[in-house]
Amino acid sequence: MINQTTYKQFLIAVFSLSSIVAMKIHSLPTGNIREAAVVPNFSAPALSKASVAKATENSKTSLNAVLNAAPAPFKRRGSMSAFLTAIAKRESNNDPTKVNYLGMMGKYQFSHGTLKRLGYDVTREQFLNDSELQDTAMMDNLRYNYQHLYPIIRTYGNTWKDGIYITTAGILAGAHLVGIGGVKTFFYPDQYNYRTVDGNGVSVGDYIQQFAGYRISLK
Repeated sequence: MINQTTYKQFLIAVFSLSSIVAMKIHSLPTGNIREAAVVPNFSAPALSKASVAKATENSKTSLNAVLNAAPAPFKRRGSMSAFLTAIAKRESNNDPTKVNYLGMMGKYQFSHGTLKRLGYDVTREQFLNDSELQDTAMMDNLRYNYQHLYPIIRTYGNTWKDGIYITTAGILAGAHLVGIGGVKTFFYPDQYNYRTVDGNGVSVGDYIQQFAGYRISLK
């Protein structure tokens, strides 16, 4: 048989587990989940060690079932090369010669201003006819954005915001869409007021979500 102190410790453990389970259930997206309140009988006789062990194990099993029922944030989607290919596919259907109605160029849809900021002094024809140059410019732009957005990546990486799972790849994709200012506004709307959609009405949140999970390597 166990003493009263052990019994109290057991009750505290059960209440702690129940609180965690309740909070986890509350955060799940599914509805109509009822929580059953368990009121202990403080006049109950002392419990055996076997009963305590069984009850504790049952609590752990129930908690694990709830945790495992939570949806996975995302599946890892691939390498740096796969990330670049996915961006190019979304931006231009991977067409290095494409120029859209806003004048954005190449498979990653760069503006003249962005290329100039990155130090590229090339004509439109030179840029459109050199797919490898476009890849190099994209890598330079990703490095630039990573450097300026590192505090946000460090703070929000692998967390949830507004129902979106945040990763380095998603943040960098978002910066490619709307610039550094747009990403800052997404995370700190009370401090910044940059645009968070591009000229086609695509939001930075869409890109942060769509491109989450790629393995980023900027060497």
